[in-house]
Amino acid sequence: MLYKLVNGINYITSFPDEWIFNNIIGTGPKHCINCQTYGCIDNIFIGYCANCCQHIYNFERGEGFEAYASELILENNTIFSEYIEREKFNIIAYLENKNKITASPRLYWDCDYCQSVNFNNVNYCQTCKEIISNITDHNILSNFNNMSID
Repeated sequence: MLYKLVNGINYITSFPDEWIFNNIIGTGPKHCINCQTYGCIDNIFIGYCANCCQHIYNFERGEGFEAYASELILENNTIFSEYIEREKFNIIAYLENKNKITASPRLYWDCDYCQSVNFNNVNYCQTCKEIISNITDHNILSNFNNMSID
């Protein structure tokens, strides 16, 4: 996702420069914890929180985020401020791609030595104590068809 860096803060590229330089103290990603929490995606400021938009800016800077920006944008059933709408599909593509490459933990694994099924997250077999051969590969799931129940 493209962003611009202004005074140590990352803003989505379409975020209005006028808002950056005319930010009321107490609002935005530098001063408001809700803006940091709900208005940012991976440390990139997308928009103000709902409280700042309503109580400080009287909705002149959008309606704000009352839930995580990433969740609302992925739902894709909300109309956002014009500057977010311009970037919405780039943000969605970024989030979907990020979710695809995030390693997910394995639920279980078969020991290469004794063939025991281990339902744990340690790096050795609990039966024969051998170290997992593919410890660095977290995306491989074992085949349930090879599992036997005694």
